[in-house]
Amino acid sequence: MRMVPWSLVIVAAGVLAWSAAAEASHSADQPKRHKVFYHLDEAGVERAKAVLVNIENHVNVVGWKNIEALELVVHGPALRTFLAKDMDPEVRGKLETLLAGGLRFDACQNTMTRQKIDVKDLIQGVTATRTSSHRQALALALALTCFSLLPAAAADDALDDLLSALQIIPLGDQRPASFTLEALDGQKISLADLRGRAAFLYFWDSICPYCARELPSTIERVHRELKDQGLVVLAVNLGEKRDLVAGWAKSRSVTSTVLLDAKGEVAKRYEIAYTPTVFLVDREGKLVGKAIGERQWTGEQGRALLRSLLARKS
Repeated sequence: MRMVPWSLVIVAAGVLAWSAAAEASHSADQPKRHKVFYHLDEAGVERAKAVLVNIENHVNVVGWKNIEALELVVHGPALRTFLAKDMDPEVRGKLETLLAGGLRFDACQNTMTRQKIDVKDLIQGVTATRTSSHRQALALALALTCFSLLPAAAADDALDDLLSALQIIPLGDQRPASFTLEALDGQKISLADLRGRAAFLYFWDSICPYCARELPSTIERVHRELKDQGLVVLAVNLGEKRDLVAGWAKSRSVTSTVLLDAKGEVAKRYEIAYTPTVFLVDREGKLVGKAIGERQWTGEQGRALLRSLLARKS
């Protein structure tokens, strides 16, 4: 994830949030309350900051009142980042604020035993726990679900669970900011013209190393596999010259629609601070989710999420 120049730095976390499908349900009379589980096993202060920022973003979007359970499980090399005597002040501040709000912070007991860490060595409020793969198994089972066979309410539950599993911020059916931009071939493309099709908005620039890796590979596969099923990939370039962008896309065999946000006006409307940033828009033109940084869009869960987006009914 690359920072857009006018914003503060957040480094992408190598973490995955798992949400157990069997644990999440809601009815019309009782709005859904989120149950979200984050796992962190990569060491380093920047990794810790990144996952805490993602948790903060999730809380800011849905609100504590709509969260039934929010849990961070830390294991492996990551655990030493949270030793009280050596903890980075910014990590400590973010973590203490989240703990005060209701975050449950679990430290893997097996890791503690192997690394000879006592619970008293960690920040106050940590619980030692035995981690298991049951949540991961549930999420994977969910990814294999045939969404077309699910009732609308169940399909929405499944979509929400996959958003959590891929650490994508839910946007609660907000309306996206309208825009019309010119494509590399000179054609004017308007978001409003896509009604009836789902949209995958990918904000990027050529100097972003993550975009350079993801756009010609993962995003290109998404475009080629799902374009005939109603998914439109719009790769919105941030402020670079047409010739540069055209040459870059051609040399990497990018065939998705590349749009030129020459003045950065669309990026400002969508508050793009980092690249890549993705917005998912359903067939009714409603914002479904926002992802900052790379995701496994062509993995089991990524494909299931995009199938769910295409199958979604308002």
